[in-house]
Amino acid sequence: MANTDDIDVTLDDLLVPAEDEAATEPAEPAAAPFTPAAQTLARFALEAALDRRTRRRFTAAPALAAVISVPTPAWVEPTYLAARTLASWDGVAIRTGTDRVHHQPAKGNDHAMDHLSRSGRFLGIAPDPRRHLPSALIGAADLQITIPHPSPAVLRRVIRAATGSAPRRVPPDLGLGLDYPDICSAVRIRTTPASCVRRLQAAARARTMVDATVAEAPALSALHGFGEAMTWAEALVQDLEAWRRGALDFSAIDRACVWAGPPGTGKTTLARSIAGTTGMPLVSTSVGTWFSQGTGYLDVTIREWEKALAAAAALSRPALLFIDELDALPDRATVDGRNRDYWSVLVTTVLLDIERTLSDPLSRVVIVGATNHAQRLDSALVRPGRLNRVIEIPIPDPAALAGILRHHLGEHDLPGANLGPLARIAAGATGADAALWVRSARRRARMAGRAMALHDLMAEILPPDTRSPEALRCCAVHEAGHAVVTSLVGAGTVAEISLLDRSGGGGFMNALAVEPVLTRPALETMVIGLLAGRAAEQVICGAATTGAGGSARSDLALATGWLAALHASLGLGDTLAYRAAPENASSLLALDPDLRRAVEGDLNRLHACAVAVVREHRRLVETIAEVLVAERYMSGSDFQRLFTAYARATAGRRRRGKGGRRGHSYR
Repeated sequence: MANTDDIDVTLDDLLVPAEDEAATEPAEPAAAPFTPAAQTLARFALEAALDRRTRRRFTAAPALAAVISVPTPAWVEPTYLAARTLASWDGVAIRTGTDRVHHQPAKGNDHAMDHLSRSGRFLGIAPDPRRHLPSALIGAADLQITIPHPSPAVLRRVIRAATGSAPRRVPPDLGLGLDYPDICSAVRIRTTPASCVRRLQAAARARTMVDATVAEAPALSALHGFGEAMTWAEALVQDLEAWRRGALDFSAIDRACVWAGPPGTGKTTLARSIAGTTGMPLVSTSVGTWFSQGTGYLDVTIREWEKALAAAAALSRPALLFIDELDALPDRATVDGRNRDYWSVLVTTVLLDIERTLSDPLSRVVIVGATNHAQRLDSALVRPGRLNRVIEIPIPDPAALAGILRHHLGEHDLPGANLGPLARIAAGATGADAALWVRSARRRARMAGRAMALHDLMAEILPPDTRSPEALRCCAVHEAGHAVVTSLVGAGTVAEISLLDRSGGGGFMNALAVEPVLTRPALETMVIGLLAGRAAEQVICGAATTGAGGSARSDLALATGWLAALHASLGLGDTLAYRAAPENASSLLALDPDLRRAVEGDLNRLHACAVAVVREHRRLVETIAEVLVAERYMSGSDFQRLFTAYARATAGRRRRGKGGRRGHSYR
């Protein structure tokens, strides 16, 4: 008796014995004039995938095991029917992959083995044969055939069969991203070839997941401020060009990574620019979309993810799959027990799908993830063989910000204007901020009925400061204290200082760390720098303000977090016990009086050190603060010039014996 366990008349999981096929279902005739695309598309695509030698084996070779990979599940049944018009088969395994229980490599092996061991002809068809077809068939396959997205030549034949004549011109990207039913619905019998082409183009615009904004994206050479991410992007462009020339194997291309950076730093813009520069279609998705497009049930969420992956994989040329909000996939090590089963299955599925896609020698998909919170990613996601690594996209420096402003201004607004001073004032802003400023400045000028002027842009970048002179000076003293103490104790190199109040924080000081491996003295030095703003307020303004505290990113919060981690995570305190991850160590303070006393003692001791440094170098702090009040911004080089001049003057006084210590320790 024939094995019918996997037979399904809907062809979701069909295994058909040969004798039944031959007796009841003869091969279909060749396409006649005005033949619907549903009857020709799969056959023409299959014929195009077979060269002369392969077609002879496919149609006539005895004892043959053949496997066909199709673009999507919708291609499975039509391809099976097309394969039957070319040859007869003793058994078939036809699987769409939609049944996660039965469409697995472990299912159907006895049936495949039985036919193959008797020298029968056996055919397997699936969108992903290695994941969906019996493993015995995959291991024994004599022919492995891949049907890609229909080429212009295939679509030309399909349209000719439906309309009676071929279109004059078939665009090279016609129908990209469309599934089998979409193409067949657009190609209609007894219509004109040109109307078929127009309907395919309209369907692609309406149905495809390919990002249509790529055409409007700036060229890669026009972007500024992306650091190492730009280096990676330029290498990708060069490698793709080498691959197209035949000088490089596609497997040698570095085609996966994660971009991490604050909101507004241009991660999506960079993806669109890469796609536009290289001519790759861009398929954009996000973890949030997988949930919002479905019911939230696990199988539906996975299906939404795999639909995006399949959309990129189905394209017949290299495609860029951009996954935004990647940190919404939680780190499995931190998920609580109640939700662990759900998230573990989802994360594992995404991991395996990415690994399978990147390791497939036939795959032409480039995968880039994006996140605002790299520290939340599952470590397995960014290991080699998956997304490989995390590349930080920094806040643009003043030079890059000036370039971004110029790009958004274009050639006609403020031509020849020196944007450097504006960019320096706006230090710490993102590319998204710059785009908003330019749009708002244009609107301001338009409402006034004139061309944009530099003061329009200045008004957007630096709105009126409502702080009183006293409050502004105190903010300047706070940031100057950070900069001076950080430099004096060796906690970092000052990159910039600003009093811009865009985020409500009053200002900021950015410094580059100088000691990547933290010892306890180095960590305490960093904490002294964090507490120096408050110390400067206390010494120079007469009392500390709320400027050092309040938010989870405030000076006090960061200093407290580092010291809690020192004792509870990093093994640098009085005990070696590991009690929490560094980012969670401060949460122990509310529960552990001993830890709280230790951290409080360190904070007071290191704050006293910061106060001592500010008192000794008060003149320099006040000088920096005066410049900040006047200019609102100070570059790292300008700070270093003032710092060096002060250091030389101080050294000269010491040599003349006019006071000051020759050395000091602040810990």
